[in-house]
This record gives sequence, C-alpha cells and structure tokens, in this order.
Amino acid sequence: MALGWPERRWCSALAGSQLLFLFSRRLAKDRVRRKLGKRLDLFERQFAKHGLFYVIGLRIVGAPHFLVTAGSALMPMNSWTFGLATFIGMLPVIALAAVAGHPQ
Repeated sequence: MALGWPERRWCSALAGSQLLFLFSRRLAKDRVRRKLGKRLDLFERQFAKHGLFYVIGLRIVGAPHFLVTAGSALMPMNSWTFGLATFIGMLPVIALAAVAGHPQ
C-alpha cells in the first residue's frame, strides 16, 4: 500500500529529525561543551529529568525545528526518546493534515 501525502510528510520529518539529531550530537556536542562548560550543567540536569516533555512541548508550540533538534542533541537524551517525543509533538499537525486533506 502506497503512503499518502500526510504519511510521507511525517515519515520524512521524523527521519530528517533523527538524522539531524545524530549528526549534531556527533559533530557539535563536544565543541559546545568546551565552549560553554559549566553553564550547561543546569540545562543538562533539567533535560535529563524532563527532556521528553520539553521536546513534545516545543514541537506542539511550533518552535523552530532545527533549533529543537540540534539543541536536544546537545543534551543527555537518547535518540529513541527524542524520536518518540518528536512523533508525539507532531501528532496535532498530522491530525490537522489528515482532516484538511492533501493539497491540490
């Protein structure tokens, strides 16, 4: 069965988010840590406790996709949790696209 427009869109968005998350973590985490040092400690502690909810909330309110993804990659969150939070946060947009139909 072929995927329709809304399904292709959210599958692509999830895949793109995961790739950006992994690349950002691999390429920038150590560099940012060296530059900001102890200033990241509070953010890391809070994100370790509530990161799933932060990402869900930021996705729902429409925060810039790149900033949420790259910022999350710098925090202590595994890619599975990030993917789940991204999917849950995108559910309202997916539902809206399904109700509205695909563009002509």
